[in-house]
Amino acid sequence: MKHRTILLFVLGCCAGGLLFGCAKREETTKTASSESTHVATSTPDSMRASGAPTFSGSDSLWNDGKPMGQPVASFGSDTPTWTSTTVAAANRGTTGKPSTVVGEVVDVSCYMQLGKRGEKHIACGTDCVKNGAPIGVVDGKNNLYIVMAEEHDPRRYGNIALKEAMLPFMAKTVQVTGMLNDRDGVKTLYVQGYTVGSDPNQPASK
Repeated sequence: MKHRTILLFVLGCCAGGLLFGCAKREETTKTASSESTHVATSTPDSMRASGAPTFSGSDSLWNDGKPMGQPVASFGSDTPTWTSTTVAAANRGTTGKPSTVVGEVVDVSCYMQLGKRGEKHIACGTDCVKNGAPIGVVDGKNNLYIVMAEEHDPRRYGNIALKEAMLPFMAKTVQVTGMLNDRDGVKTLYVQGYTVGSDPNQPASK
């Protein structure tokens, strides 16, 4: 009888220990799960607090508000007009007026997409224009003027070196004179005098 009592006591202690151990493990698991959940939900907050870059579009212009400065180069004819191949190609006549714009040379693609301009953007802007992006000028009131060669046929056949002439002045202030067209708010300045080749009005020989 005495041995049976002792055996029951031992079994009771073991069972109690098992129950306590299970309860402790469950509490530990809950605590770890709670901490893990806290870490997972707090990560986005910490990332936001770290000042990660966000897309700002054209609301953030790198040189916005800075003095434009004096032009370091000028482009275009002193007497801009529509040349013969442009007039011949116009089936509804030509519009526009002679205009001179002073402003900063920009890569139109990055300026319109990201608001990028200024000295920090010279390398990127130069690469973009070299690979086909249009070039433009932004004046002191942040008006963008896309700059194009005026001569229709030389432009059509690729016998134009206007962008090559302007590229060394990326992010610098220049003066550009040409025929200004404002079509639905899109300002384009057509500049003449930068044709190349023995006959710019014909396709270049291969």
